[in-house]
Amino acid sequence: MASGVSGRGRARAAGRGVRIALFAALLAPGGARAAEDAPAGPGPLVQPARGYVGSNACQSCHPGPYASWHASYHRTMTQAATRGTALGDFDGVELQLHGESYRLGHSGDALWVEIGRPGRRVRRPIVLSTGSHHDQMYWYAIPGPGRRLLQLPFDWSRRLGRWIPTEMSFLQPGEHRTPVDPDLWSYNCSGCHSTHPDPGLAIGPDGAKRMDTTVAELGIACEACHGPGEAHVALNRDPARRYRLHLEASGDASIANPRQLSHERSSEVCGQCHGIRFHHTARATYRPGDALEEHAVVVRHALRDPEHPQRARPRERALFADLEQDPTWWSSLFWGDGMVRVSGREYTGMRESGCFLRGEISCLSCHSLHQQADDPRAPAEWANDQVAVGMQGNAACTQCHPALAEPAALGAHTHHAPESSGSLCYDCHMPHTGYGIQKAHRSHLISSPSARESRDLGRPNACNQCHLDRTLGWTADALTRWYAQPALELSRDEREVAAAVLWALRGDAGQRALMAWSFGWAPAQEASGADWTPFYLMHLLDDPYASVRFIAHLSLRDRSDFAGWSYDFSAGPKRRRAAIAEARQRWEQRGPARAGAPRPALLLDAAGRPDPERFRRLAAERDDTPIFLAE
Repeated sequence: MASGVSGRGRARAAGRGVRIALFAALLAPGGARAAEDAPAGPGPLVQPARGYVGSNACQSCHPGPYASWHASYHRTMTQAATRGTALGDFDGVELQLHGESYRLGHSGDALWVEIGRPGRRVRRPIVLSTGSHHDQMYWYAIPGPGRRLLQLPFDWSRRLGRWIPTEMSFLQPGEHRTPVDPDLWSYNCSGCHSTHPDPGLAIGPDGAKRMDTTVAELGIACEACHGPGEAHVALNRDPARRYRLHLEASGDASIANPRQLSHERSSEVCGQCHGIRFHHTARATYRPGDALEEHAVVVRHALRDPEHPQRARPRERALFADLEQDPTWWSSLFWGDGMVRVSGREYTGMRESGCFLRGEISCLSCHSLHQQADDPRAPAEWANDQVAVGMQGNAACTQCHPALAEPAALGAHTHHAPESSGSLCYDCHMPHTGYGIQKAHRSHLISSPSARESRDLGRPNACNQCHLDRTLGWTADALTRWYAQPALELSRDEREVAAAVLWALRGDAGQRALMAWSFGWAPAQEASGADWTPFYLMHLLDDPYASVRFIAHLSLRDRSDFAGWSYDFSAGPKRRRAAIAEARQRWEQRGPARAGAPRPALLLDAAGRPDPERFRRLAAERDDTPIFLAE
């Protein structure tokens, strides 16, 4: 199937309906069936087939791994929507969007939405939810052939504890309207939000394409990572076989175990979803342990592999040629040098790293997909990012670079105190330059800080994302002094104004979103102070991009001096600006506490007041290039 370029994303992320065209163009001959044979019904049909048996078949023999998977967000990636699984408020809530009314309710355990206006509403059953970690989205069934779904245009935000318009939960221009697409879940979302999906493309007598999706299991289940289990279950009904395998400790060839695969094949198990790729056919054919590129085009940026498009199949090559003419598509996924700039595509980043190309790093070097027996964390804490025991710190890197485990050697390498966040390998080599689900994410293309890349590409570097009060010139000079990086020619602003301030004021929407998050990041606040950041966060509260406003709000609301302050990032300009005025009044009342020496790099005088002329000039230079980030 042609999914995987965007996990939460959809056709609008790359613009011009590229996603739909890719799905149609990459279908293998014979991949569609006659529409007359398609069964009707609400929601995708859970129907294990082609050797898939479902996770319940694993539980009796593997109770521990089954229990940790059950506690993970992989399991709840997609669920049948009921009162028990829904996080959102369905107690008669009325929502409005673009002149349409949506009334949410329930009858027993079943959920529904009434759409329209009082007296002329239609009721539709809500049958599916996707997500559960930060946000949860919902899908309702519509009449007609096949199992077609429409997305409820509101998400439930766990961070805010409220409904928010779905189109505001993505980083995209405010004027964009999400197109209504009854096949979106089938051709895009099911690929990474369910196990062994078959979109069931059907061609009607009129030549129209229709979807009738089946899945082996909702969510990311055991067989998504281990492959179809029918043969494994049948063979291991024999206790003598199980005992022999236990004694031999050589693994079981009837099932895939990512830990027993090479670092390439192991990582591709994750890359089938956490990578930028197009499957060759509508029906998923990849099985864990296979070479992913036998089943999909694993996209690489032209700067990373200029010949990559030429190795694709002829019709896929034509698609690449089309995409090359659409810079919006590439910029929705990559920084200008090919570093991934969106979340959920960690495999695409990691496979470009020297640690992968010249070493043997894999996803499992740092992550554990089942909570280990010696893990002292609560299951919910482990499930947050499924980092393995001990891999939250520098042990993740010193397992391959043991010399740097010694504090003196680490301090000499980082030029920071060994116990500080400046000596945390992740912070320098995996900085928060990716964006998704309204927050910053660590890059998985393991790299070193570079002021040149910040100057040329606009990508924040690790130094200035922590030292928010320092200029790009300060960083460039330090990198030259410490690591002999070539000296840089920089503009006056880059020498005199803090890089974070420049990105917050005149950066594009992606840069502004990263800064809104960085201003609330605890290590950055410790390194740079936090008394000045509200001024820039309040500026970002009125950003034209809803996601930037959302993140700025989260970074500001937990400060003690803003306790009880109320702000709605989705409200109209008048209401937003009233809330911003109240926030500014609170901040100005604390002016004497901020008095001290002038901080020209932050545009602040000795009283903590901003330089209005320079501030207005930089804000007027804001990069308003339309940004769509295809999370």
